[in-house]
Amino acid sequence: MTRLQPHYESSPNERGPHVEFEAKTPDEAVELALLNLDMTRDEVVVTVLEKGSRGFLGLGARRARVRVEPKTQVASTVRALTSEVLRLMQVEGSVTAKQQGRNISVRIKTEETDGLLIGRKGETLNALQHLLSRMTARQTGLGDQARVMVDVAGYRSRREAQLRRSAQD
Repeated sequence: MTRLQPHYESSPNERGPHVEFEAKTPDEAVELALLNLDMTRDEVVVTVLEKGSRGFLGLGARRARVRVEPKTQVASTVRALTSEVLRLMQVEGSVTAKQQGRNISVRIKTEETDGLLIGRKGETLNALQHLLSRMTARQTGLGDQARVMVDVAGYRSRREAQLRRSAQD
């Protein structure tokens, strides 16, 4: 039986609330985390920090270590980052963020500045999406595990429909 190792709580300024667990294997560490947090696998984002190793004849063995973060915290972090970027751009608007698996969908609604955020052929929107992806990776410690998709005033769905019509013609 694997014994529960102490978990380490980060300060909110560092990367946001998360817990880290250690066990013989990453799967066991995730199980321990889920039991401790009373959550399911679908409700958390797991990052394997160290895979661990068995060593040679038990000597030099290293324990696996994982970081577990509730998804709602990841989505709220992305929402806060997006709001801050909009504030720095001097753009007023409302931001919603939802997480489904590794994808985080960000929707921005503004009164008059949709064109400014979208840019020519979506270039500004793509740049904003890339910026938020990098900021999210750094802030949450998830690296490339989380994919941020930004949409302003339904531009992406309109553009997709337009491309489909063009492809059918």
